[in-house]
Amino acid sequence: MSEKHQTDRAEFDGSDLFDFIRLLRRELRLIVVTAFAVGLATFFYSYHQPKVYEAVTSLEYDPNPPRPMGAAVEDVTDEVSGYWSTKEFYETQNRILRSRTLAEEVVRKLELHENPEFIAFHPRPGPEVEPISVESAADLLRSRLRVSQVRDSRIVELRVRDTDPVRSAMIVNALAEAYIERTLTDRLSMTSSALEWLEEQLEELREEVQNAEHELHRFKLDHNILSVSLEDRQNVIARTIEQVNASLTETRTRRIELSARLSQLKASVKESPLLAATRLLNDDPAIASTRAKLSERLAEEAALSERYGENHPERVAIKAEIEKLFQNLEHNIARVVRATEAELEETRRTEAGLKSALDEAHRAGLELNLHELNYQRLTREHENSVALYKSLLERAAQTKLNRLVHVARARLVDQALPPEYAVEPRVVMSSFMGLIFGIALGLIFAVIRLRTDRTIRSAADLEANGIPFLGVLPRIDGSDSGLRSPAKLRRVLNDPAGAAAGEDRALTVLRSPRSIAAECSRAIRTNIAFMSPEDPIRSLVVTSQRPQEGKTTVVVSIALSIADSGKSVLLIDGDLRRPRLHRIFGLSDQSGFSNVLAGYGTLSESVHTTEAPLLHVLPAGPIPPNPSELLHGERFKAFIREALERFDFVIFDSPPLGAVTDAAILAHHVDGVIAVARASSTPIAALRATIRRIEDVDAKLLGCVLNDVDFKSDRYEGEAYPYYVYSYYGEETSGEGSPGSKKRQKKDEKKAAG
Repeated sequence: MSEKHQTDRAEFDGSDLFDFIRLLRRELRLIVVTAFAVGLATFFYSYHQPKVYEAVTSLEYDPNPPRPMGAAVEDVTDEVSGYWSTKEFYETQNRILRSRTLAEEVVRKLELHENPEFIAFHPRPGPEVEPISVESAADLLRSRLRVSQVRDSRIVELRVRDTDPVRSAMIVNALAEAYIERTLTDRLSMTSSALEWLEEQLEELREEVQNAEHELHRFKLDHNILSVSLEDRQNVIARTIEQVNASLTETRTRRIELSARLSQLKASVKESPLLAATRLLNDDPAIASTRAKLSERLAEEAALSERYGENHPERVAIKAEIEKLFQNLEHNIARVVRATEAELEETRRTEAGLKSALDEAHRAGLELNLHELNYQRLTREHENSVALYKSLLERAAQTKLNRLVHVARARLVDQALPPEYAVEPRVVMSSFMGLIFGIALGLIFAVIRLRTDRTIRSAADLEANGIPFLGVLPRIDGSDSGLRSPAKLRRVLNDPAGAAAGEDRALTVLRSPRSIAAECSRAIRTNIAFMSPEDPIRSLVVTSQRPQEGKTTVVVSIALSIADSGKSVLLIDGDLRRPRLHRIFGLSDQSGFSNVLAGYGTLSESVHTTEAPLLHVLPAGPIPPNPSELLHGERFKAFIREALERFDFVIFDSPPLGAVTDAAILAHHVDGVIAVARASSTPIAALRATIRRIEDVDAKLLGCVLNDVDFKSDRYEGEAYPYYVYSYYGEETSGEGSPGSKKRQKKDEKKAAG
């Protein structure tokens, strides 16, 4: 953990039930005080609140009210059916009961906006309460109204709270009556509005029916549909189209045949008249006769050509006959071609006429279809107008009957009576809730206090920050652990009895050698011995960053423990500004460390023996004007050498390292330095500053001793402090443990004093 709280507290991270229990036990006083304060404040606040009464009335919803006119007469309002529709109906009515307009109606009726008791919500309002607007009074009423649906029923309960029981009943009854009246009014209004609309629609529909009848009659007159039906006319046109289509097909086929024949004839004529005549043999007798004669003459000419020459008279005569036959044949063929062309042209004209007749028939059919569509449309419009007119006429008659019926969708079940007992304030419940809230608030304060705590509270904090740990000294009952401020410390020191008691507690290791404090001191002694077995530590300085850390108590305890191990120890009061060792051991401070450094005395003359056989104490002596200059001199170095020659161990009690430089000078000339921190008091930043000062003077830090540790606190449960178990076997506990152990300790103290 650093100045920015780099590591979480080892004791509590909120994830373990046992951590939470330890937090409760550790911060129990804060939690109890907070809970008591909040609970007491809640009690007094609730006790002085005005009494509030709640009046209740019941309404029954009827989604589908009875119909006096029978089921045949339909209602203009919606019929509610099905689960979701019913649920929606109930929720809608509940919202209407909570509506602002309904509340304003009740406010006006009861003149609540001018009632100071209602406005102030107090039975004895002050003179400063003035009338408010109807809207504001309605908001007040709505805030004091509660509408609740009774489960599995059609009953809804209206609850209104007020400081006057009679007024609360009046308000809730007026609200129920206003709601029922409003449902009737809304129903009548809806019926009247529907009737007005129906009458307007009937008048318009009446005109539409008349117009439809006129248009249908005019259409029949314009298209002669009065005598012959549209269906008969459609049948005639269909038969005409069928006949014309058949003739057109036949004519078109003939035209195609003639066109093909004419093309063949023209092609044959171009190729050979004989070929053309051959193709027309069956179609024209003259061509067939001429073709036969021509064939005979050609045969004769071929026979004569074998006997006679070209100019033979017979051959000339037969050639002239053949030429004449060819001319006759060509004439007949040309006649046939002309006849075919004329027939083809006539066929084409016939085809065009039939096609025109077919188109005309189609147009007549389409026109008739269009007339039929218009006729059907007009007929349908007329029928629809008549049907709608009849329906609205019937509906208007039913609506007139419904307007005569006054049936609401809710009825009053129970009228509210003035309540006898107040529902608020619930002093006991409020106080209990305040107590619960106070406990929660106390827990929050405890967690905040824990999370914002930057002090060293246990060895785990030292280890988490990489600071060597030597051991702990427990809190001794009646110790100066509560002397956190200089003012408290001065008050105790100015009291001789209190000061003497405080000095005597520093000798707990001597007075109670089997106490927890003595055992912890011996553990520190053991840790020091094992830190450098080959080069044993013989001199050390005990210091701290700030005053009131308990370094003097620590140095005395360590010195007594080392002396108890059989080594001679010289304990020197190196605090030449505020010495204390002479008061602890009851020694004179006329001669001491300052005298030796100043050359006005020797070590042998200034050293005092103590109750511990091997422990010798060198008081600070008279307070010099320049302590730091004395420590810088050569006499101090010679003093160190002489002390180490005469004693096995030399220990300095130094002033705070953060206040003056004396401790830094002493640390430079000894084998090691022990830093002291007070549990739950010394900030980690201060301890780090101490370590930096020690390292700056090239001194060796042996470790940190955590002083004033409260082993009773469960923040140390699970820590590596086996010394606390020492008291389990019936040993002395320095004021802790059972009443018997405390009595034994007092006896030991009396014997020591004797």
